[in-house]
Amino acid sequence: TGKIVRSVSSILRRTGIRPAPFLGKTETGGMTERSFAVERALKRGTEVHRLTRSIDETGGLEDAFEDRFDPAELLPETINYVGAYDLFLRESGYIPTSWEVILYNPTLDYAGRCDGVGWLGHDRIMIDRKTDKTLNRAVWIQLAHYRLAWNAMYPKERIDKTFAVKLNDDMTYKLIRNPMEPGDEPFVHAA
Repeated sequence: TGKIVRSVSSILRRTGIRPAPFLGKTETGGMTERSFAVERALKRGTEVHRLTRSIDETGGLEDAFEDRFDPAELLPETINYVGAYDLFLRESGYIPTSWEVILYNPTLDYAGRCDGVGWLGHDRIMIDRKTDKTLNRAVWIQLAHYRLAWNAMYPKERIDKTFAVKLNDDMTYKLIRNPMEPGDEPFVHAA
């Protein structure tokens, strides 16, 4: 329709729940050490996201690399996070069914894009893949927004639970259930 709607990320930034990444410059125009580290982390997260999405799409690590692997783009530390996601898939039994789903909540008039939806046992779950060293509350509120939008769009295919899949640089992972569930809707309305 051409209508501009708020994104979940912009809502979280506007309310101060999730600040925008700091990409400061020095007085001479160069990047600060902190901004360089943030830029590197953002690049790493983008690359891990691209490769893990490819794993979901193709059904496996080897196929994902054949499909989308460009050695020039792969950072040395990135491969460990991708390996952690592959381990998560093998150990957890998570079966991805949808990825990079654009969502819209008509009641609250916002949009967003979730990382993935799939099955974990008998539960339809939504995941958010994270490479951050620590997770903050923005992750949980973001997932709550996405879950509500999904459920509004697909009322017969509701999300049972949401999780962060924290991928670590030592090739380990941690599947963390959204601690705000159930009862996370007031946080979405407050944002």
